[in-house]
Amino acid sequence: MTEASQDIQSINMLNEDNTNEQKAVLDGAQAKLAQLNPLADLYTSYLMDSGIKSDVYNGLFCSLDKQQPINNPLSPELPEILESINMYRDRHHFYHWPLEFPDVFGPDAVGGFSATVGNPPWDIVKPNSQEFFSDYDPKFRSYKKQEANRVSKKLMADNPAVAEKWEEYCDGLAEQSAYFKEPLSYSALGKGDINTFKLFLEQFFTVLKGGGRMGIVVPSGLYTDQGCQPLRERFFNRSRVGFIYCFENRRAVFNIHRSFKFVLFGAQKAVKPTGSSAPSWSTTRNDCAPRSTPM
Repeated sequence: MTEASQDIQSINMLNEDNTNEQKAVLDGAQAKLAQLNPLADLYTSYLMDSGIKSDVYNGLFCSLDKQQPINNPLSPELPEILESINMYRDRHHFYHWPLEFPDVFGPDAVGGFSATVGNPPWDIVKPNSQEFFSDYDPKFRSYKKQEANRVSKKLMADNPAVAEKWEEYCDGLAEQSAYFKEPLSYSALGKGDINTFKLFLEQFFTVLKGGGRMGIVVPSGLYTDQGCQPLRERFFNRSRVGFIYCFENRRAVFNIHRSFKFVLFGAQKAVKPTGSSAPSWSTTRNDCAPRSTPM
């Protein structure tokens, strides 16, 4: 990763008109990073799936790191686990920040972005039957609970493909929820339902370098919900809060009820004398002893 980071940073020294050379350097750096993708996929899947035990994780990590064959008669489960890891990767579209931005999060980099800004989604991470089955019955949202249950069961009974998609949809959300609840993934999630705006708040802050600034639009739950207390503590203890402006959706800025309240939130991350806020894969899930990795 260090070499890839240095290669990408060296692009700034090239003639800005020499795009072919710039592309060649970037392609070379990405080729080096691609070798690390299987390790990152394994680690992410490990946090997502409690069925992957620590000894299996360690063995598979070492095999992938050394590019050794995994068809080991002493560990016959490894090929099946690797297949499930590939399934998780494809289903959830894994995104590994250190590999996408080695010049930002690499060993010799600054440890984060100078600024993050956005208006993230605010969805609850659990199955929504109204949203799902409305694709197959436009009137589904108007049904009462018993009628909705009857219609959904009939839709799945009459069309096995719908039942398969519903099962895959529910499984995917369960896997996401397991990953989000893992402290090594998100450590300030709090109690209650997992709302994506909480995830974005923490991630926006995590990927900042010391002294970096964030600006974000989120629901007012940031300062009203009990479940957001760990996030509030993190911001007040580890940053300088620049502003918290609350407003109602009276002018229908967003496609939701006009009484819904939003918050404009801005903060500057504290500068730490040592350490980095960069994401890493250097520890294992919380049911295992910490271990170091080549990452």
